[in-house]
Order: sequence, then structure tokens, then C-alpha cells
Amino acid sequence: MNYRERILAAINHELPDHVPAHVIVIDDIAPFLSHLGFDDWETLYDYLGIGMRQTGAGYSNTKPGVNHFGTSGGGSDYSTSTFEIPFAGVESTDEIEKYDWPKAENCVFDHIPPFLEKYRGKYATMINGWNPIFCQVLDLFGMENALTRICLEPEFIEAAVSHIEDFYLEFYKRLFKAADKKADIFNIGDDFATQRGMLISPAQWRRYFKPKYKKIFALAKSHGLYVWFHSCGAISEVLPDLVDIGIDVWETVQVHLSGNEPEKIKRNFGRDITFSGGINTQSTLPYGTPGQIRAEVRERIEILGKGGGYICAPDHHIKTDVPVENALAMFDEIKNFRCGGCTL
Repeated sequence: MNYRERILAAINHELPDHVPAHVIVIDDIAPFLSHLGFDDWETLYDYLGIGMRQTGAGYSNTKPGVNHFGTSGGGSDYSTSTFEIPFAGVESTDEIEKYDWPKAENCVFDHIPPFLEKYRGKYATMINGWNPIFCQVLDLFGMENALTRICLEPEFIEAAVSHIEDFYLEFYKRLFKAADKKADIFNIGDDFATQRGMLISPAQWRRYFKPKYKKIFALAKSHGLYVWFHSCGAISEVLPDLVDIGIDVWETVQVHLSGNEPEKIKRNFGRDITFSGGINTQSTLPYGTPGQIRAEVRERIEILGKGGGYICAPDHHIKTDVPVENALAMFDEIKNFRCGGCTL
């Protein structure tokens, strides 16, 4: 199997020759390149067995440090003197309606066809990126303000979410047209939970956000794309909803959190979705030994990979506190471990 075949087999709950590997981001690849004597990230990723290549649209018409929505990012409650929070003091929905919302026509898609032409076939190709809805609401209002208004002034949230939805639906139509059915996977991310549970109630999530994701997922699927959804934290209360509206892959799968236990999520959702993640970036990768990391990889594959449906990966970025030797042990074990019922 090549990289693409291995990843698509996992998504389709077929047995690959070995469980595929993935990583969201390696925050600093320089130590890896130096350690291995490589010159570029592509040689490194091939060596590690990372079979995904990803691109997204660019944005014109933005000023430095501010994104297309006019925010500085982060879903934060940071000081408005430092970070752009356009709706921090908004007093009427008219202000939201009159806001300078982004336009999909200002996005740049020209680089997508040559990218897909370069990588398709050998690698699984993924388009899009972070592009959240809930976190964008936090960025627009500020975290505390947004969470308060969700409970007390829902009309403000509904007005903002409606405009975010309108932008994304047009944006994705243009993105998928540019991809011209040459991509494999549509990636979208949104974080609406902490490590202890949801930031808002499941009922609020279903009211404001589920219908928006449903439309976006359906649009992606109408273009023949798998839906790969990134969401950190303890989201088990709404995972059935995400399954219901069509996710194919859930990343980041932090299995050390309550509700995300490997046996539980495999039993409850393993027939419906593929899991990507599972290797602990908070403890095992930075502080464990290579032997402990290899043992964790084997344990995750044996549970989450049974019958297919698992892409083994760190459960978030590989941060700079992770020793190179530990990360290499993880990827080596992913490539070389064979599990009955998990691999061909």
C-alpha cells in the first residue's frame, strides 16, 4: 500500500498493511532535520510515514495580525487593547448586520489545483484548515462576553453565526470548485470543549452550531470528500450528533480524558468513524521514555485499530518539549507494529 491507500483504508474501516501515521503539526522541525541529516520537511515526513498533504485557501484584503473576520484569533478573553475583539461592546444586532463581514470572492484558490496535481495519487490530499464557527464567535465577542450572550442574549449570537455560515458556505463552494474532485479529504476544526467537558451545554451547541456544521459537511460530501473534524477536549456528549451529521474522522482523540476512554469510544463509535490521535502529548511524549511511548502506541492500535478505523497520531501538535528520540520512537512503532485484526 502507498500512503494514500493506507489512510483511505483506515477511513473506510478496511485493514491496512500497517496502521497509518499522522501529525497535526511538528512545531519545530529543525531538530528533526538536524538529527536525521535531512534538508527538507517532505523528506522528513516520508521518513516518518506521514501520508497526508494538506493545503487551504489564502485570504487577501486583510491587514497584518488580523484575519479575514477582523479578529486576531485565539477564542480569547485577552485585553481589547492588545487583541482585536470587534463585538466586545456591541449593543444592537444592527451593529452586527452592518459589520464588514468577509467575502469569499476575496479568497485565493489559485494554488490549490497545482498542489493537488503534485500530491494526488501517492498521498492522501486534504483541503481546508481550522476555519471554526464557535471559536470565531469567541474571537468576535471575546470569550466571557460570548459565553454570557449565548445564555442571556442569544439574538446576538444568532446574528453573528448566520453571517459566519453565509461566508463559509460560499467559501467552500469556491474551494471545492477549485479542487475539482481531486482532493480526498475535507478538514474543518472547531474547539468547543475543555478537558473536563463542554464550554456550552449540548443543547446550546445543537441550537447554534450543529445545523451549520451539517450544511457544511453535506456540501463537502456532495463533492465526494471525506469529512475530517478536529475538536479537542471532552466532546463525548455531542459526538453522536457529529456522527449523525456525517463526520468520517475525529481528531484529536485525547483518550486520557473522561468520556474518551479508548474502549468506550471504539465500542460506541468505532463502526461509524475513524479516530486520529490517541498518543498523549501532555505526558507520554514529552516526559516518557521511548519504551513507554512504544507501549502506548501498541495499546492504542490494539484497541482503536481493531477492524480498521484508526490513524495513529499525537493527540495534538508535537511541541518543542518533546525529545526528538521520543517522537521518532512513536513513528517507528506505528510503522512496524503489526496487530492481529488491525492490519493485513
